[in-house]
Amino acid sequence: MNLENKVVLVTGSSLGIGRETALQFAQRRANVAVTYYKDKKEGEKVFQECKKYGNALLLRFDVANNNSIDDVVNEIIKKYNRIDILVNNAGTIYWKELINQSYKEIEEQIAVNLLGLIKLTRAFLPYWNFQAA
Repeated sequence: MNLENKVVLVTGSSLGIGRETALQFAQRRANVAVTYYKDKKEGEKVFQECKKYGNALLLRFDVANNNSIDDVVNEIIKKYNRIDILVNNAGTIYWKELINQSYKEIEEQIAVNLLGLIKLTRAFLPYWNFQAA
């Protein structure tokens, strides 16, 4: 698949699998929107690496925050006027047994790992370039 000039958003792309995914898209000449939540320094590293291969954008993103979702969508559409590929990679987990998790921790995981990703996908639907898939 030719990814050159495709517009790609990889959520949670400052670390781990998201980082590697963003770099792989960039190496294939896609326009990559790199996101970070807490670790701006790591986000900037990925952003700089992606820029070596082409166009990139760095955005702070809180998947569980509706205003942050709107801001990310607006910034990407302002810069690229579309989205071709969305990788909903961002997530959170509390590494303890469910019985030991508070209601707040459970709600946070649902807000990030499910609701935020659904809301982000919905927010991009009017701008999606379905021809790219």
